[in-house]
Amino acid sequence: MQTSNGSTDRSRFVLLQGLTPRQRTVIRLVGAGRTSRQIADEMRLSWWTVRFHRKNIKHRLGLQTDLDMVRWGMLVDTLGYYDSTPEGKEDDTVSD
Repeated sequence: MQTSNGSTDRSRFVLLQGLTPRQRTVIRLVGAGRTSRQIADEMRLSWWTVRFHRKNIKHRLGLQTDLDMVRWGMLVDTLGYYDSTPEGKEDDTVSD
């Protein structure tokens, strides 16, 4: 599927695979509407750690705003990219 900015689902998936499992969890929770404090409580992390993850996610995905991160997080949550590949095959990468 081609998106309005020229990015394909596959290229988005490749970018998401560059995130750590914890970062993928954070972006999914951002997309679900959670605040940094709520994410910290849910993941049993400090608020500062969540903010650090959010900063790194924005950098790795080339995002400019928090709204961009919410959009990506919604995509992750909706399409389930944090669990498997877009084709539905299991991911071969080693997780932490």
